[in-house]
Amino acid sequence: MNICQLVQGAFGTEFDVQSATHKRLILDDFKTMLKDEYDTPDATMSYDVALDNAQTAVKEYARRIGRDNLYAYAKTLEAGVRYAKRK
Repeated sequence: MNICQLVQGAFGTEFDVQSATHKRLILDDFKTMLKDEYDTPDATMSYDVALDNAQTAVKEYARRIGRDNLYAYAKTLEAGVRYAKRK
């Protein structure tokens, strides 16, 4: 199972309808959370432990964003990228 499948499974069609740019921003944001808060992936970690961490993380990620808020969240990620480019 890959990161995209995990996020798609958590959000369903709400993820599917996002633009390619928004999907990339969402996946990058989730990967950052996964690395920072769940120490995954880690070369010393077994696949099963890494998968369990990723499945737990995606549930938390979806809880933080909330139901039907993925598009709005993607727009905030997009605005953050634009702001960072202006600096």
